[in-house]
Amino acid sequence: MEKLKSYFYKFFPNNNKNHREKNLKSFIDSSVNLLKLSAFDFDAIQPFDSFQTKLKVYVKIFIYWLIVIDLCILLIIAAISLLSTPYDLQKLTFGLPVVASSLMIVIKYFLLFIKKQKLRKILKIIEPFSGKLHEKYQKDVKFFGRFVKIYLMSLLSPLIVNISTPIVTLLTTNEKTFPLQIEFPLKSEIFYPFLLLWTFWNLTIAFIVFYAVDVLVYGLIVTISIEFKILRDEFEAVNSENAMNKLIDRHNQLLKFCNQLEEIFSPSFFYKFINSSFVICFTAFQCSTSEEFSQILVNMTICIANMSQIGLQCFFGQMLENTSEGVANGIYFCDWENFEDLRIKNSIILCIARAQKVANVTTIKFRKINFRLFAEVSL
Repeated sequence: MEKLKSYFYKFFPNNNKNHREKNLKSFIDSSVNLLKLSAFDFDAIQPFDSFQTKLKVYVKIFIYWLIVIDLCILLIIAAISLLSTPYDLQKLTFGLPVVASSLMIVIKYFLLFIKKQKLRKILKIIEPFSGKLHEKYQKDVKFFGRFVKIYLMSLLSPLIVNISTPIVTLLTTNEKTFPLQIEFPLKSEIFYPFLLLWTFWNLTIAFIVFYAVDVLVYGLIVTISIEFKILRDEFEAVNSENAMNKLIDRHNQLLKFCNQLEEIFSPSFFYKFINSSFVICFTAFQCSTSEEFSQILVNMTICIANMSQIGLQCFFGQMLENTSEGVANGIYFCDWENFEDLRIKNSIILCIARAQKVANVTTIKFRKINFRLFAEVSL
């Protein structure tokens, strides 16, 4: 039983002291392990690797592409099923968000593969930062732990509902249905069990990719934000020129790290905003025109779910902006006027100027992701 628990916490860490240290590394590692579980390989082939090691990597890449093709096939079938009844508003209400979200998952999974080398470097750089923290900064880690639990349940609940609904329907009414109201071109009853299992498999992979990528990027943002807070406090307490130089170098390193994070995840952020904005507009229109209470309730649920996806990105984006901007205050309130070396004073001025230009994540440089963007999208 203990082995089973430890295996579970490898992918879904909790806040219990008996099962994990209170640090962000466990959350980042769990998302990496989940991506590995979905055949996403972080390892690079080295010239000196043995044939067996290279073969393992090639097999993982092959499985990865099979999963991508698998998800694309399900996406195409869902789109064809939706287009077969273009005037059925009830089906459109449910089908369009499903197709848009499925496309978003495929794009996330594919973009992560393209940026795999840069992501591997980021995970290596962030490792020293994401370890055990001082008690002063534990509240941020505890907050992120609670967020991960709630986010996991919010994604796991619809997955369980979609998987259990066809099974319950089959047992109670003997009617053969599929999750997400998908209609397959193969109508023969012989293929039904295989198609149902195949759909369950794809939904599980989609859940793993969606959850793991989001926890990974949010975990990295929270890690950087905490580092900015630590840096601000250390700048305020600095009392030597040598220590000041080290802190300035660390600040430059964190800014470079933010740029790398932006480069990797910016396309995913962009599509997520486009997707959620489209679904919000569509479901809001359906709510205003529909006369059935059940349809209004479904549309409102989908609308709120997509608004929460935008809200989460804006919340963590704003967190990054606020903490990076706080570094400038920390530098200003240090005893810089007591330093004798003119070069140090010049470096401090440049460092303040860099800190005032806040670190952020964007939608491919189109818009900064923060609360202002959320207000504009919501209104």
